[in-house]
Amino acid sequence: MRDFYQDLGVPETATADDIRKAYRRLAKVYHPDSGDGDEEAFHRIAQAYNVLSKPESRNDYDKTLRNYRAGTGSFDEYTADRYEVSGDQVQRLLEELVRQTNLTRVLIKYKGRVVVDLPISTATAITTLGLIFAPLPTILLNMGINRFFDMEVKNVVMDAYDRAALAHQEGRLKEAENAYVEVLEMSEYFVPARLNLGILYRQLGENRKAEDCFKKVLDVAPFGEVGTMARQNLESIRGF
Repeated sequence: MRDFYQDLGVPETATADDIRKAYRRLAKVYHPDSGDGDEEAFHRIAQAYNVLSKPESRNDYDKTLRNYRAGTGSFDEYTADRYEVSGDQVQRLLEELVRQTNLTRVLIKYKGRVVVDLPISTATAITTLGLIFAPLPTILLNMGINRFFDMEVKNVVMDAYDRAALAHQEGRLKEAENAYVEVLEMSEYFVPARLNLGILYRQLGENRKAEDCFKKVLDVAPFGEVGTMARQNLESIRGF
């Protein structure tokens, strides 16, 4: 699996600004119209920037890269929207909120009671005003630094995927196909969408498209539950 951070020459902790600067610097060097241009290298860094420059796409790429390195891969890795977070992880939680500006809803509960419910407008306000003015640290710290909370996170990719999966389940296959394609245009490393799209193409009898989907899944997620399903479908198409 390609390491896009390595392609751009930045660490995995790079900020969005670091990634943008690295891309612009390399693009000037490798652009085909420049004196020493290299079209293949330019295409490589452009693809890396396209994935890493969008918070939702980078988030899914990071998950896929971690799974690939660890030899794992499950649907829950991508589709889970509930996480247990301890009070001493508040800073990390807030940093993630700031980075994931595409959040549509953040819900935090303690013992079944909602203590924080942030719509996108509030999440954006946190990003704009900075952590000092955010009400979240005060609420959590007042309730106890070591207590555990249940955090629910939604973003635009998951919302689109949920719509696609529902249409697929209800047999609205053309609508589901368009919705899966929409998901992959937003985040090409949201692997469950490509896997489901392959399954949908099998249902439509479009085995060539299905095979292409499963091969792309196996290129980046050959392990665990996701890899097993892609491999089984691919072998079934090929007849062995």
